[in-house]
Amino acid sequence: MNRNFVPIVEVVKSASTGLDAIKRAPIVDKDTGIKCLRIQDVSQRKKYDDWGNTEIEKRNFEKFQLKTNDIIVARTGASIGVNLIIKENLNSVLNNGLIRIRVDFASVLSSLDDKIDLLHRQNKTLEAMAETLFRQWFVEEAEDCKTGKLSDEFEFTMGQSPMGASFNEEGIGVPMFQGNADFEFRFPKEQVY
Repeated sequence: MNRNFVPIVEVVKSASTGLDAIKRAPIVDKDTGIKCLRIQDVSQRKKYDDWGNTEIEKRNFEKFQLKTNDIIVARTGASIGVNLIIKENLNSVLNNGLIRIRVDFASVLSSLDDKIDLLHRQNKTLEAMAETLFRQWFVEEAEDCKTGKLSDEFEFTMGQSPMGASFNEEGIGVPMFQGNADFEFRFPKEQVY
């Protein structure tokens, strides 16, 4: 068997949706000691403490408790496919907008998830460094620059506008640059003489 590909049926022990969010695992305003993981918690990467509290029967808690290496996948809405790997047993269940997959090699996926988290943190660090450099190069240096008027630094000469009858496109005379249409990326384009 190719080690890079494994048929999913060989590694998935079980796959099931969670509890009905209205009847069997409703979100309540009081702290019950049991959380309920919802699609928004997964898609917004909310911390465990920010998940909603729920009241459920003991048999439902035992059946739907989130345990180490459970793979949680959003199955409905705009967040379909967004996923999360549970790192440790939690006093939490999942609602029916999610699928829980239990596999034989979830620890490998957990390590990959850790690597992805590390890369996200590294990206944030690099973005902060780039922002600092940008600020140093453009904002702080601009504060050190002197301000003035263009006329104090340069001499301006206005051009002339010859009579229209003297224009030609055959290349007779000197080039006439009239405005934006004649200027390309680096150099002007000769069109009218």
